[in-house]
Order: sequence, then C-alpha cells, then structure tokens
Amino acid sequence: MDEIPQTQTVALVRELGGSVEFREGYPVPTPGSNEVLAKVLYTGVCQSDLHTKNGTAAGADGNPITKIKLPHVGGHEGVGQIVALGPNCDPDLKVGGLVGIRFASRICRRCEFCLAGTEQYCVKGTNHLHHEDGSFQQYIALDADNLTILPDDIDPKVIGPVLCAGVTAYKAVLNANIRAGNWLVVVGAGGGLGHLAVQYAKAQGALVIGVDAADKRDFVLGLGATEFIDFTSTDPVQRVHEITGLGAHAVVVTAGSAKAFAHPRDLAALESNPSVLFPTFTSSTAWTLGLALRERILSLPPTQRKPALISITLTGGSEPHVIFQCATEPGTVADNEVWVRRKRNTVLRWGVSSWLMRQKMLSSSGAEASEVEAAFVRKFALTSTGGGGAADEFAIHGGAFPIRVRGVDGIVGVVVVSGLKQEDDHQVVVETVREVIAKM
Repeated sequence: MDEIPQTQTVALVRELGGSVEFREGYPVPTPGSNEVLAKVLYTGVCQSDLHTKNGTAAGADGNPITKIKLPHVGGHEGVGQIVALGPNCDPDLKVGGLVGIRFASRICRRCEFCLAGTEQYCVKGTNHLHHEDGSFQQYIALDADNLTILPDDIDPKVIGPVLCAGVTAYKAVLNANIRAGNWLVVVGAGGGLGHLAVQYAKAQGALVIGVDAADKRDFVLGLGATEFIDFTSTDPVQRVHEITGLGAHAVVVTAGSAKAFAHPRDLAALESNPSVLFPTFTSSTAWTLGLALRERILSLPPTQRKPALISITLTGGSEPHVIFQCATEPGTVADNEVWVRRKRNTVLRWGVSSWLMRQKMLSSSGAEASEVEAAFVRKFALTSTGGGGAADEFAIHGGAFPIRVRGVDGIVGVVVVSGLKQEDDHQVVVETVREVIAKM
C-alpha cells in the first residue's frame, strides 16, 4: 500500500453559484474512532451535485436546501479502497478492501427510522452532498458503522453510479412488490435511472414495458424489456392495456418531467373502490373476515349453499402465508384446495380479482364462456396439460379477491372462496368484505 500523503487535490466549491476550483494542498483527513480512511479510485458526477454547486438544490418538500457546508467538496458516487483504520474499528475490516462512497454519510442507528431499516429518514443523518466532504477528493474518512462494503471482484470503474442512481431504481422496483410474471411499466426506461430499473425488474422475473422516446427502443429492449412504447407517437395508457389486458401490476416513473407523472395509476389495474379498501389488515382482521364469510355461506338458501373452502393469505414473502383457512361444513373435496391455489395465483400475478380477470377476458377475446379459459391460456402463453384447455396454475373463476389497505400500494393479501358457483363465490366475498370494512 502506498504511503498516505498529508495533503491532496480536491474539487472545491467555495460559495453556492460559484465555480468549481481544483485546489491542491487540501488536508487528508485522519480517521477518527470507528472510521476508515479510503483512497478514492473512481467517482461519478450526479445532477444533484450540480444543483448543490449552483445553489438550486431543493428538498422533498420543494423548499431550497440552505444548510450546506461551505467550502464544500461534493461527490456521492465514489468507489474507494481502505488504506487505514481508525481506533475501535471492527476487526473484520481490512486494509485493501473496496468500499462505496454514497449519499448517506452518518446515521444515529437509534431512532425509530434507523431501527426500522429506513435510515434515510434519520433525523440526525448527514450526507456527502450537503454536510460532509464527498468523493471529489483523493482521500475520504468514512463512518465504519455505515460503510458500504463492495465485493473484491467488482469493477470499480462502473459501480459508482449504482450507489446513487442504482440504489434509487432498485428501491423503487423493490417497493413495487412485483412477482415473477407480473407486468411492470418503467417510464423513462432509457434514462440513467430507468435503464437500471428495467434490469432490476427483469432480474426479478417481471415482464417489463419500457416507455420512452423512439430512439431508446433498441437500447431498452436490449436490456431485457418485454415491450417498448414510444410515448411520442402512442398513447401509453391505451397501449399498456392492450398489451396486458388488464393493466400493469405496478409503474415506476423515473423521468423528471411532470408529464411523466400524469397517468401512472391509469397504467395500473386497481380495484380501489373505498368500500373494499381495508383501513388496516392484521391476523385479527383475517379471523374476523374468515368467520364472517363462513357465517354468510352457511346462511345461503339451499339452492346456493354448498360445502366451501375459505382461505386468506398474506403476501410479502417468497410464498403466500396462510393466516386463515377453514371448511364451511363437511363435504369439501381435495379439488377445492387446487382451485384455491389456482385462483389465488391469478390475483397475485395480475393484481385483480379472478372474476374481474374473467370478465376482461370475455370482453377482450370475444370468446364464449365455454372457451374463455383456453383464450386465457393463449393470451398469456400459460401451461395447460389437462383437459378443457384450462391453465394448470391459474384460474379465472370467481372467488379470489385482492386484499388492499388504504394508503398502501399493492396487494397485501388474497381472500379465496371455493366450492360455490363461481358468480356466487365472487358475490359472497365482495359483499362480506364490504360488510366487515363498514364495521371497522
């Protein structure tokens, strides 16, 4: 390891709105307790660095950011190599390891935000954009407890922007709660954030629809997008519904224009009538809903009532988590379990009730009721090995309904009834959901 100099060259901003000065003789920091000193190998330049330099930086509330350290060394897309350890560092930290120099510099690790994993909201947090010198220097001191440790085999030339644009795009895709086979629209798919969002979503198994200008088509499709829409010549809302049949499961907007935010909810398929949105949904809510469904089914007239299976699951993990399941009375069959799984899968993949999916397929395909299952299989290229042309893992009979919570994006669970006539399954679920919500 080379000897650490006492001074270095930095890109310095002395006053907001002023020019950038390349200054020599700037002190190399000495790592304090639980800090590391890293030699900066590469750094990217983010547009927010330019806003800070120009004095045009604004917060999430739109108000100007005025608490900026001056003189200031910017940069938060850097890659460095540890060259020295301060006192009290974790013994697992080694000189020579690669580290990322990102936006956040220090957090308290004690407030409710930090403890919940949302440290970006830490009230005592500092960052390299406004409060501490960043990666536009040759050496930087970093908090060892808030360190971004990088793999040794990573290419430091290209990883810098991932620490800003990449993390932003990844969190957006993560928060979309998509599953393999879900449709995700990325608006601005060919841009700095968008092209990364396309790749993250593709890696998670999503079917990506990229929206951008025509000159980005080949680039976006080359990243793995399933479809591309030129917003300058095509109505994105109409085209998304033509492609998906029902609308996308989620939309990630990465373009910076106001127009890009005009129709994201129109691109998505939502059953969001207030009467079927829960104020909250817990295991206790599921128990109340499940018992109410059983009571409702048992009260049906003899011409409608049949032994039925009720199943309520939560989403969020790799597999749905069953929190309520019961038979209404003796007489259910093993096939009911299969129908529950297939109808639940439909809700999880397309984000709407199995009954709505059926009505959409009847409308869009022009198929007769007896042929709609086969049309469904053809449209979405589903596997069908049984008789009748139905999908092996999906069903568009009534009875499966998405559980949504007011103010929460995406589906938090699925309620399924199997055993009645399909139109009765759907009606019983929707009416009971509304009754339970009305009492909450």
